[in-house]
Amino acid sequence: MSSSYLGKLVSFCAIFVLLSYLAHCVPYSPLDLRVSLRIQEYDGLLYSIMYGVSFISSPLPATIIVISTAVWLAKAKRILESILIGSATALSSLAIVPLIKSLVDRPRPTADLIQVMISNGGESFPSGHAVYAVVFYGFLFYLLTNLFSRKGFVRTIRILLAVLIVLTMFSRIYLGAHWLSDVMGGFFLGAIILTCNIIVYRYCISRYRGRKRPIFENSH
Repeated sequence: MSSSYLGKLVSFCAIFVLLSYLAHCVPYSPLDLRVSLRIQEYDGLLYSIMYGVSFISSPLPATIIVISTAVWLAKAKRILESILIGSATALSSLAIVPLIKSLVDRPRPTADLIQVMISNGGESFPSGHAVYAVVFYGFLFYLLTNLFSRKGFVRTIRILLAVLIVLTMFSRIYLGAHWLSDVMGGFFLGAIILTCNIIVYRYCISRYRGRKRPIFENSH
């Protein structure tokens, strides 16, 4: 394990533990409320955009996207990548997030405080959508240089993935499903899982096989 990844992992863990403790102690902070009220001042087409972005990270669409991606990678003979992206996403969504939600036990935002535009059950911290976005889109972001050789294409897709992560987090606040601190907790938990996934991937690549050529290379 390289020192840079270890340092990042320790930092992410420390921040997440602090956020989890604060979320367990208080239902929301003054900053949470202020940010939600400020964001929800904007209307128009924003609701449709935010709803759409949030929807594609909901359980059913997300499952279809992850399985499709894993199958595509497997067909391209990227079995390790297929296994890691599927297992990390499933483990985080089905086990890690529900466990932490039950331990922190923070209630969702309520309609007497902000606009609650979509119905959500269960606990609020951390945001499962944010965790999913960072783990899944983040690992794709990391893998792109190994999958495609065209730098311009890789750069464009990376920008789109980064924007999608940010919009997913923003949408959960805008729709009244989470507080800012819930989303930040999801971001850092996702960063922990993503970093661990990258560490496993780098270890397996270096130990069990050489660097594979990109799936799609520049044509000459």
